[in-house]
Amino acid sequence: MMIKNKKYLFHLLLIIFFVGCQHRVQIKSSQESLKEKLSTPVYFSFGKWALSPQEEKKLFEKISLLKANPAAVVILEGHTDSIGTEENNLELGDRRAGYVRWKLSLEGVNPQNLIVTSVGESQSTKSSLDESVRSVDRRVDFKVK
Repeated sequence: MMIKNKKYLFHLLLIIFFVGCQHRVQIKSSQESLKEKLSTPVYFSFGKWALSPQEEKKLFEKISLLKANPAAVVILEGHTDSIGTEENNLELGDRRAGYVRWKLSLEGVNPQNLIVTSVGESQSTKSSLDESVRSVDRRVDFKVK
């Protein structure tokens, strides 16, 4: 009788282990899918922290993803081009990320799960004099934590 109980306990532990592993894999794949879907940044005009109507549409497409993943913590990383002082660009990047956080929270995304940060011009294509190249530096990236 004692041996049957040990076998039963062993099988029960195996089942719990495999179900737990499967659950962790599902969570990880869900996070990877969310990272992929949020990988497209939203872009800003020169010196602005409000979005154009076209970029607002892109932002609103992300809302349903974030609402469907209410536990997801997302870093909103503000970027700028290299024009202007480092201090001003850090502030502008922060305003851009803050604006995105504000817009998302207005639509029901939990603001406590949205972390605002700015890298200013530190990751810009500094050497470019071409406006079309610099325009990709003026953005907010979404990074799932």
